[in-house]
Amino acid sequence: MSAHASVYFSAALIAVAGCSSQREQPSPAAADWPPSARAAAYSPTATLGFDSPEGVSRLLEQRWSLADIQAFCIPERRHNDMYQNLVVDTPEAWKGRLYSDRRTGFDRISWYATVRDGHLQAYSLEAYRGTNFWSLEIGDPETFHKPPQVTPDPSAPCFIGHK
Repeated sequence: MSAHASVYFSAALIAVAGCSSQREQPSPAAADWPPSARAAAYSPTATLGFDSPEGVSRLLEQRWSLADIQAFCIPERRHNDMYQNLVVDTPEAWKGRLYSDRRTGFDRISWYATVRDGHLQAYSLEAYRGTNFWSLEIGDPETFHKPPQVTPDPSAPCFIGHK
């Protein structure tokens, strides 16, 4: 093998090895429900808006601080399974996670949404820790005109209370 051929062969081998080891890692949200929904790639610099999953993640992080989520998620406010969560009734859905770039004290803080013509219609924001589940909010773009209910009455029927 000539010196030139050896150099080309080595370069090709390095390029192939580099490409195979640089596979794109799936988003942690890819495993979240609903399975077929388009998962947001976490980006703290995404443009705010209702027209992409990344924009929705940013909007929800601005709406719900980590401190607000922690204040909401007390045992008494865990979700009562007798109450319906958001039903995905559109052909397109999005999902994402909040604060995935830091430790939160939760297994995950995630959301999913119904989408029509590339725009969010309704969303559900949730937090999970072990077997505990909190439904923080079900809303739509109009919901953003009011502040979130960070400390609702834990005796409301949508929560399990002291059980």
